[in-house]
Amino acid sequence: MPEQFLFVYGTLRNGSGIPQQRLLRMHADLLGDARINAVMFDLGGYPGIILSNDAADYVKGELYALRPEHQATLLAELDEYEECTSRFIEPHEFRRELVSVQLEHNSANMNAWVYLYNRTPEAAARITNGDYRKS
Repeated sequence: MPEQFLFVYGTLRNGSGIPQQRLLRMHADLLGDARINAVMFDLGGYPGIILSNDAADYVKGELYALRPEHQATLLAELDEYEECTSRFIEPHEFRRELVSVQLEHNSANMNAWVYLYNRTPEAAARITNGDYRKS
């Protein structure tokens, strides 16, 4: 199975202490800080992002390499956490999609899974600095 990557930008980031983040650390390797061309919104206790075509819009997060033997199980667990499985009423709040992500330490671009906000952020405040930890 080819190596897959996951970009996280909110509650799944290192140090959050939630069980899903610990699970991620057990079954994936942190490659480093990364960024994605998107805008971020405060959804009340957690963020959501929407892709952007504006080069000035970016969201900061972390990039993980998923260990091949755990990829399917880990992604299934995280899909449950993000409530984007068939168990949840549609339209789901988030959807998992492959997008281009840039590692900050070497500017390498790679495709990674990311959970994107799947609704219109009508009343949500935009996090203009692109970093949920510094909002």
